This record gives sequence, C-alpha cells and structure tokens, in this order.
Amino acid sequence: MYYLKGLSLLRKFKRFHSGSDNALRMLSEYVSYAEPGKGGNGQISDQERDELIKWVVRFKDLPGPIVEIGTLLGYSAQALCEGVLQSGVRKTIYTVDNYGWNPMGVQPYRHRMLTKLNLVLAKRLTDLVIVDSTAEDFYKSFKELPSFVFIDADHTYASVKKDLQFFKDIGSPVISGHDYNFPDVHRAVHEVLGEEGLEVFSGTLFLWTRP
Repeated sequence: MYYLKGLSLLRKFKRFHSGSDNALRMLSEYVSYAEPGKGGNGQISDQERDELIKWVVRFKDLPGPIVEIGTLLGYSAQALCEGVLQSGVRKTIYTVDNYGWNPMGVQPYRHRMLTKLNLVLAKRLTDLVIVDSTAEDFYKSFKELPSFVFIDADHTYASVKKDLQFFKDIGSPVISGHDYNFPDVHRAVHEVLGEEGLEVFSGTLFLWTRP
C-alpha cells in the first residue's frame, strides 16, 4: 500500500531539481530500478514482501522494536511497516543505512532524498525511524532489545557475520534477512545462527528463531 507511483515521485522530485535534465534522467532510472514487485537490484520481490509481512504479523506479540539493517530504496522497510499495521500492535521500526551504495550509482545525497520520498507514507502511518548511519555506529548507541530483525545490507561474509553476531549476542529472539542464496550470506547464517530454528523462503529469505 505504500508504493509511490512514478508520476507522484516525479512531481516531488521536480520541486527539488526543476530544470535539471541529469536529475530527471536519474529519476527515470530510479523509477525503473524501484518498480515494486520486480525484485533484483538489491530489492525484495512481491512474494518476498508478502512473506516478510506475514513474519512481522507472526511475531507481533514479542516486545520491542523492529530493526532493519540496509534500507536501500525503502521497499523492505515498507513491508515491515505494513506488517506492523496488519498486526494491530504498535511498534517502532528502525531502518538503518549510510547510503554508501545503490544500484543506480547516484550520489549519496540524492539516494537519501529518493529513499525518504519513498517512505513518506510509511513514516506518516507508523513509528518509522530512518537512521542515517553505518551499522557499526548504530550498534554502538542502540540499547534496546528488538523483537524482529531484518538484515539486507553489505553482503560480504565479514559484514553479514558481524550483523548477525551483534543481534544474536544481545538476545534478539527473531533474526531474518535477504539474499540467503548469496554464498557469503549463506555461510555467515549457518556459522552464526546454525540449523536449529532456521527457515528459508523461496531460497532467498531466511528466518531464525531463538531455540
């Protein structure tokens, strides 16, 4: 329900960059990359989105906020917010990204703006907190116990392992993530979380519940 259509996004973007051919070209590329349901380019597909919503609803009674590491364009954050709305249980959703990478190769400040535009409605309807930070810096200041974690940031083995280990060590009851089919992600998941309590959806999403 949160997806902003290309025309609406274009109108908003024009207010910031009126007359800029390069900016409009970049926006056109963004709309193409960010078309809901396509998946790829670091995004979740419609099927993955629906499953993620179900997971949030499934664990609605666990206390604590929801944390996402890796906002990118905001589509998985939208799914987390939709899950909270469907659950009827109010929760804070933290989505964390330093905007250091995007599939269009645009500058971080444009990436930030476009992602925030994409999350306008989600932010109005839920307690969504957009955190502009590296995961490492976020971990230094984060003092809560999340009820649900979704990891979809840097997919290198070392980074995924660090993300998983942090949330496992602080006692997070549910840890999930994207791109389980990536070799480094797969390896980190099995080394840190193990087999017990692990579920996999469509070969790409993983869900671990603390035994």
